[in-house]
Amino acid sequence: MLDLRFNNGGELGLNSWVLKSIQSLSKGKPFYVIIGPRTFSAGMNLVVDLEWLTDAIFLGEPTGSSPVHLGQDNFTFLANSRLLIGAASRRFQGLMSDDHRKWIAPDVYIPLTFQDMLEHKDPVLEEILSYSMKKNGDISAE
Repeated sequence: MLDLRFNNGGELGLNSWVLKSIQSLSKGKPFYVIIGPRTFSAGMNLVVDLEWLTDAIFLGEPTGSSPVHLGQDNFTFLANSRLLIGAASRRFQGLMSDDHRKWIAPDVYIPLTFQDMLEHKDPVLEEILSYSMKKNGDISAE
C-alpha cells in the first residue's frame, strides 16, 4: 500500500525507483494506492505512472490536479514590494499527452471527512485492512 493523499510534490527523480520497487513487490497481488485532493506535482506524476504501468487499485478521493499539469515551482521576490511569488515552469504529462481529465478518480471512492479527522479515523485504511483480512481468512474482520 502507498498513501499519496498528502503528497504535494517532491523530488521527481525518485519516482522511477518507487515505481520499479512497486512493480517488483506487487506481482500477482493487489497493490493499493490512496489518493486525494492534495496529491500534486511529483506525487501526481507517480499516480499517472502507477495508473499506466501497474495494476494498482486507487482508493480515496480524486487527485488535486490533472494528469497533464504544470509544476516545478520557481520562486522570486518582486522588485518593489519584495513579496515572494512562485510560478510553475514546466509542463508535465504522462504517457498520453491528450489526457484531458481534470483529475484521476479513484477506483473506490472513500471520502475523508472532517469528523473522521476529529475522531482520528481513516476510512480508506480501514477499508484496505478489512479487505485484506477477509481475503486472508481472518474472521475477526467481519
